[in-house]
Amino acid sequence: MPVFYVKDNIKVDEAGEGVDVWKLFKNKWLFQENGDELDFKGYVNDDGSIEITDDVPEELIKMLGM
Repeated sequence: MPVFYVKDNIKVDEAGEGVDVWKLFKNKWLFQENGDELDFKGYVNDDGSIEITDDVPEELIKMLGM
């Protein structure tokens, strides 16, 4: 999965102070590595904005077969 940098809930181009490093799945779903696991963080909207949520969308659950 490609790396996706986020600072203050906005996508940024590179790592730096205060920047979270997340992973981008299928150009939409955002995850953060937590040891051997990936924690769902949110998703990227069609307009490029980031939606942060703890609720995993039904679309992603079905895609992953959970």
